[in-house]
Amino acid sequence: MKRWLFASALLSMLQVSSYGAEVEYSGIVEVMPGNVLLSSDLSNLSFTGYTNGKVIDEGLDSDASYMPSVSGGLDATNGVVRFQLLGGLSTMTNSDFSATVLKLEAAAYYMGSYSNKLGIGAHITSLSFLSPSWSGSADASFSDTNGIAPGISVIFGNEWIVKGSVDYVMGTNMDITTKNGTVSNYSSISLDGVMVQLGLMYKF
Repeated sequence: MKRWLFASALLSMLQVSSYGAEVEYSGIVEVMPGNVLLSSDLSNLSFTGYTNGKVIDEGLDSDASYMPSVSGGLDATNGVVRFQLLGGLSTMTNSDFSATVLKLEAAAYYMGSYSNKLGIGAHITSLSFLSPSWSGSADASFSDTNGIAPGISVIFGNEWIVKGSVDYVMGTNMDITTKNGTVSNYSSISLDGVMVQLGLMYKF
């Protein structure tokens, strides 16, 4: 279902981007240092027990996970509509919890003001959370999970482009396995929540 939604959005954006005037194609690189995911389950996660000679009583203090990312892809514009398709890599960190994140994003912007430098549009991102791990004393492991994140974004610029977006991550569910005396208050957690992104793109 998630893949079908992403594919449908991608096809719609491709049709929009080709409408009207001649389309100009460029490569694009995106760096998102200001990327935060707010998922309410995380701050409630805790581990207790007695593992490897240690008393375990630990968890996460914050809902906020830091997710800086680097992506690359294709930019296409006809002067009125700008379409972008990006694939990238991110690292999600929140205290003792971390995961590698693969991203695939399709976006379409209406470039209707300020000399075609200001764009407002919608995008959808497919997220794969891979090899999640816990670096604390608890003996815990997590399953991989996937999610999808629709959102709205604003871009400004031509060659160098500033980008900000607000998205909602949904559909994620991560199973938790504990052993050697570690006990978790959850058998699974969701990473669903609001994701805020701020960064810079370079078109070449």
